[in-house]
Amino acid sequence: MFFQSKLIAFTMSASLFLQNNGDSSRLEIKGARVTLGRHPDCEVCLKSNTVSRYHARITVSAADEYQIEDLGSGNGTFVNDVPVKEPVLLQNGDQISIGPFLLEFSSDEDYESSQREGLLTSYGLIPSLKNVSVRPHATDKSTILRASESGSGLARFQIKPEIKLKAILEISRTIATATDLDSMAERVLEGLFHIFPAADRGCILLRDHDNQRFFPKAVRHRRADDQEALQLSRTVLKAVTDNKTGVLSADAANDERFVKSESVSTLTIRSILCAPMLGMDGGVIGIINLDTQLAGQMFSDEDLELLMVIAGQAALSYESARLMISHVEKQRYDNEMEIAARVQKGLLPAKIPEVPGYEFFVSYEAARAVGGDYYDFIQTSDSLIWFALGDVAGKGVPASLVMSRVCSAVRSTVEFVTDVADAVHRVNHHIDEAAHDGRFITFILGQIELTENLVSFVN
Repeated sequence: MFFQSKLIAFTMSASLFLQNNGDSSRLEIKGARVTLGRHPDCEVCLKSNTVSRYHARITVSAADEYQIEDLGSGNGTFVNDVPVKEPVLLQNGDQISIGPFLLEFSSDEDYESSQREGLLTSYGLIPSLKNVSVRPHATDKSTILRASESGSGLARFQIKPEIKLKAILEISRTIATATDLDSMAERVLEGLFHIFPAADRGCILLRDHDNQRFFPKAVRHRRADDQEALQLSRTVLKAVTDNKTGVLSADAANDERFVKSESVSTLTIRSILCAPMLGMDGGVIGIINLDTQLAGQMFSDEDLELLMVIAGQAALSYESARLMISHVEKQRYDNEMEIAARVQKGLLPAKIPEVPGYEFFVSYEAARAVGGDYYDFIQTSDSLIWFALGDVAGKGVPASLVMSRVCSAVRSTVEFVTDVADAVHRVNHHIDEAAHDGRFITFILGQIELTENLVSFVN
């Protein structure tokens, strides 16, 4: 399942932010009409068997209003989870569902910039495969009923010590059985469902260190028949990440403050617990979200404080596991570099020539485990010795790989070529054909004719 987008020269422009298999990408749509579908002729091509060949179309009116219409697709087009029967006017932040793809619409530069700087780069587009998503601004009017104090540490919570200790021990025991970071999140959720019997659904989001976005690491439903996508409140997530505090929303469906809150009441969520996982540097490395669906099953202030304690424990365990994995990977890398260094030294001549009347000397020491420095002596006859000296641009593994190619090219060439200029030309042509990253090599190739004591070389 993948997507591709064609570039078309139109005057008007808007954007679709597409999430797919853990990645979110910005697709710029231009012009008065853009078709979405599986067929390669579509301006936005969505490759999936559940997407029709010509699935939907976005058009723009003279008043710069964008609307989407379904083109008789087999599985339908949805805007904010509502099926598109007639053309629907698109608003900033509207989420469009087409098969397994989820796209967020934007036609306003200011809105788009705020999305990138805030929610979008953090959690505005959670890569979910339709199991976790964030409600758009237009439909998210959640009110936060309770927020825990900011900061870290366990002493600030007024939970009964025996309850706190039991929860920490249970989570610690659960985490200890995990074999990797993926299973750790699953284990934490499993433990939370034992500690919080009112929880019906839950998820753990972790922050990607490269792009700083949150992505779902684990999703859990208490009931096997509950397959509804877990939609998170943008308001709650923003409060948790910005203030580094836990948030409680209790009995939302019956609270008059939530009468118009589609992000909560429409989903029949009666109570939400959301807590940040704070890393060693105090930053938010993850989020734990629990909710109930049955009326009367509400989380309490004590539940929020307990979840904050557990989130802190889970964060420390996650950071420790991540550091351990990094340590193991570094050890493996160091071992591989030691092997690579031995292999590279094996490419260099084991001994220097011993010829009456001549003295040869070499000294080689790489700046790193491997490098791009190269020298060689090749005696092709009793009266002819070739010598080579080179320095590949750059250092480390990339330079060493180019160096090994130079070594093989030189040795194979001088076995069949006697003219030094011709040999350099052949080596240069061979290396140039494989120079994909633009690296160059400072290089000298020469030969010593021992009978006539004649040195010829090309720099």
